[in-house]
Amino acid sequence: MTTAATTTTKPPTYAQRAAAAAVQANERFSYTDEKRMQAALSEVALDEMSRNPAFAVRVRNRYDELAPQKAPKPDKAPKPTKPKLVPIKEFPGFQLDATRPLDPWFIIEYFGENQLETALRMQTIGNLRKSIAVVEERFPGTTPKGKLTKEIAISYILERVLG
Repeated sequence: MTTAATTTTKPPTYAQRAAAAAVQANERFSYTDEKRMQAALSEVALDEMSRNPAFAVRVRNRYDELAPQKAPKPDKAPKPTKPKLVPIKEFPGFQLDATRPLDPWFIIEYFGENQLETALRMQTIGNLRKSIAVVEERFPGTTPKGKLTKEIAISYILERVLG
């Protein structure tokens, strides 16, 4: 069983195109010096461009056709939207302060149990350490297991606070 492989060929380079044109011109005249023919074609074309405006337009059009085609830029993946916390209770004048320890029980009261994990995920590991201290005050003798990472900190807080 034979399968046909699809191959994509690159377009010839500018140097390869010039060499191919010289080879064709050499074949037409039965000449063999490719480099000399490239020079002759270039010089005659330059001379003809100054005498013949239509020829100059043809050269300009071909030049434009040979311009490298820019590949379309891939669409950028949309940035994930930051989760928004929606308060379920009004506390006039209250603003969440990132510099103060985050009390998970207050967050539950203000945003509800279903938004606690989201609120915790928005915190830095430093703020989560402060929250752990608040939890440890209510549950003395408990600590997160293992090296403290953001995931371990969040799991510990959720386990203690939500039971």
